[in-house]
Amino acid sequence: MENAYTKLHSEPLDLIPSHVHIVENKNVFDEITNVAQSILQRRENGVPYGQIAVSTRHPEAYSMLIEAVFSHYHIPYFIDARQNIQSNPLIISILAILRFYSRNFRQEDVLTFLKAGLYFDHPGEGDDVENEILANKIQGMKRFGKAKHSEIVRFYTFFLNLFKQLKEAKNVGRFVDVLLNSIEQLDFPNKMHRISDSFRNQGLLERSDLYNRLWSQVESFCDQLKVFMGDLPVQTVLEGCETVHRLLSVCFSTYQTGFLPQNPDAVQITSIDRSRVTDVNTLYLIGVVEGAFPASLNDEGILNDLERSWLNDHAVELADDSLTKTSKERFLIYTTLFAPSEQLYVSYALKDFAGGDCVPASAVVGQMKRLCPNITVSKGVPDRETEIRIPTEVFIEAVQAKALFLPEKIPLSSVSKLERYRLCPYNYFLSYGLCLQEREEGQLELSDIGNIMHKLIEEGSAVLTTGDKTSREIVEDIFPNALISAQIIPEAVESGRGHVLMERLKKFAISTLDGIKDQLDAGDFSPVGFEVAFGDGQPDSFPPLMVKIGADDLPAIRLQGKIDRFDACVDSPNAYIRIIDYKSSAKPLIFEDIYAGKRLQLIAYMKALLQQETSRKKLAEMLNVPADQTFLPAGVLYFLIKDDLEKIDSSGTYKKNTYCMDGLVLNDDTVLNHMIGNESAEVISFSRKTDGNFKKKNNWISFADYTQLSEGVDHAVRTTVYEIISGKIAPYPQHPYQSSMPCTYCAYNSVCGAVLKE
Repeated sequence: MENAYTKLHSEPLDLIPSHVHIVENKNVFDEITNVAQSILQRRENGVPYGQIAVSTRHPEAYSMLIEAVFSHYHIPYFIDARQNIQSNPLIISILAILRFYSRNFRQEDVLTFLKAGLYFDHPGEGDDVENEILANKIQGMKRFGKAKHSEIVRFYTFFLNLFKQLKEAKNVGRFVDVLLNSIEQLDFPNKMHRISDSFRNQGLLERSDLYNRLWSQVESFCDQLKVFMGDLPVQTVLEGCETVHRLLSVCFSTYQTGFLPQNPDAVQITSIDRSRVTDVNTLYLIGVVEGAFPASLNDEGILNDLERSWLNDHAVELADDSLTKTSKERFLIYTTLFAPSEQLYVSYALKDFAGGDCVPASAVVGQMKRLCPNITVSKGVPDRETEIRIPTEVFIEAVQAKALFLPEKIPLSSVSKLERYRLCPYNYFLSYGLCLQEREEGQLELSDIGNIMHKLIEEGSAVLTTGDKTSREIVEDIFPNALISAQIIPEAVESGRGHVLMERLKKFAISTLDGIKDQLDAGDFSPVGFEVAFGDGQPDSFPPLMVKIGADDLPAIRLQGKIDRFDACVDSPNAYIRIIDYKSSAKPLIFEDIYAGKRLQLIAYMKALLQQETSRKKLAEMLNVPADQTFLPAGVLYFLIKDDLEKIDSSGTYKKNTYCMDGLVLNDDTVLNHMIGNESAEVISFSRKTDGNFKKKNNWISFADYTQLSEGVDHAVRTTVYEIISGKIAPYPQHPYQSSMPCTYCAYNSVCGAVLKE
């Protein structure tokens, strides 16, 4: 085949090659996985790793994928490509120090320096410092100087002394000397050598070599700066830091380091235009697609080939013309294809890294098919048993699960916890098994704004029913306490952005309270309790909701929760109860979600108030009615608290339907009349017809429907508890009907790593 390939017009070969293979793959991941599995087979056949090479046009594009796949299969490898040094911890630390003074100790610069990993002696030692900086929003030289954390004090003291030394430096040379001296005081050179030794012990020889020699290279750069620009004067620390940062950034960005293979028995990953593959037994040529083999030639530029030829004839040296480039490209392909002594694998993928379509290179694959028509193109299908994948089922021991989640004989849990498990078992495991917590940050997030708004409405609603204050006066009075309850530090609302957000929140809280007042005025229901707890053991709370499980070792479970608000209306012989839950996003109450355990709260809250005799007695005392009073569920409703500018006019008045509650309402005209009254106020998502009757709605339920839903809650609780104690903790998120995926706002995305598809 080599002899035929060199001839311009060669006849097709009548042979079936057994040492030349063409492999077609669906995508790049399959391509690299096939190569790795094939290398293992060659190794089993007695071929050393050092006699195997993988060649491509762009090894840097494949490097991360090769590192992941080859490491998974424990294949030693050496990538022959020059590497940049900007991502090295030493370089990151030096540039961050210079940014400290040019940008007044911005939080991101300080955290970049600390997370580079050289300042502290041991990994993870700076986590507490990072948490302290984020939680208290420490930013700026003055704020760092006021910090109480011992490590932050040590950090600030060192760099304050460095600042004083830099102030005395009057030129670039002296400035660089002070900087290098400070880095040596931080013991960065010795730490780099220790990291180098650690990498060498792990067999990562190339990384060890880089860390071992990088400090010398930094000193070399600094010496060159002193030689060529050492006398350049600097007037201030800011000017000096900006100048040296700019110069060193250019040096670091242009410097690339190369390596020699440290392990002789390792697979060589080479580029066809950088490294010539010689003396190998097996070669894998990957990425053989149009545009790469041969490479796309750049535009000729100003001169065309005819003009270049004329200038060459007159002894003018020029860059290669397109004909010369094409000839060199063909020669590179030729020398690569016929370098191995035993086996050649030509591989290509039909999809690139971005998912775009690829076409096999005609200059290689097409030419090989023409020369050898009997050659077959095999379909690369990786062995799925050994392919890297995320497990679909994850379990812990049942004994461990019960000890973690339900340790008591009759355990206590909350309705919201069970909902969370049903939405995603892995989220539940991380939250209540491992007890992971989100890092506190001293800045306003969407969740913080929601918590503040929720607290304003809860406290404001209670005051609204007991006094003569206006909504505006109520919000102004309770706003400071709402910030404290939501654990918002003062620095988070001192900035311009924070102040604007708080004023906006006040505006919407005022309009929301106005909407609640109109709803209460329209009907006969009156608020009875706010933030009403059940099952938490407090003297004034309702007893827990008991649900029978039926297992020998777990006969029942006690459920606890907190009801945002419940209203009542007494119309002898009945007393009607209405549950109100404040939500910051629309969550329609669908029967399927209740039965599936994804929306348990409202029905469970109603059960907690009405199902048990002790609860009904307490309820009768609160309403001042006879102990044997008949209580009926009037409805379970969501009150949507939404920051929507379009629904509030310039005067702050909310528009019609803004705060219309939605949920399930008992199909009884008496109940609806008590809720809406004779007014046309939009209290719930029900309306009257012209004849005064109510329009039929899908969310009307009969008492029989409610009873069925109540039994459905018990069934969902039993099913959920059984799964919890079975130890199932798979990352298997479920989204409620017409709702976003639970992963959208999940705090554990970085821990889970699950790839979700609708």
